[in-house]
Amino acid sequence: MLNLVLLSSGAGFILGWLQAQWQWSVEIAQVLNGSVSYPLENAFCHIAYKGWNIFNQIAVGLLELGINEKLASMIISGLCGALAFCACAVFTYALCADLFFSLASGAVVFFIHGNYTHGANYALGLLGTD
Repeated sequence: MLNLVLLSSGAGFILGWLQAQWQWSVEIAQVLNGSVSYPLENAFCHIAYKGWNIFNQIAVGLLELGINEKLASMIISGLCGALAFCACAVFTYALCADLFFSLASGAVVFFIHGNYTHGANYALGLLGTD
């Protein structure tokens, strides 16, 4: 099981890094660490101070370490990919207990999503493929 988590997370991090987009959590981190200020009655400021998630906190830590916003966004994208691929792999392993299918599940969702989303459906989008 540890191999499954490490391999799927590694593959997800690499694809997330390669598909990196500007992360909203980095924008919120700029407000939280004080490098950007908004008026308190601004809706974005309210969201930044009241909405909490782990990616915002990681982004604050990265900015506090002196990492620039572009690299912080790439790291957050990689972490999102690692989490998404690991979740797909562990869920698939719980269903079929097959290591190969479990490792392939994240990649299947990621690569098939862009080709087969015709019509009215609720697509599962990983790593900014929308």
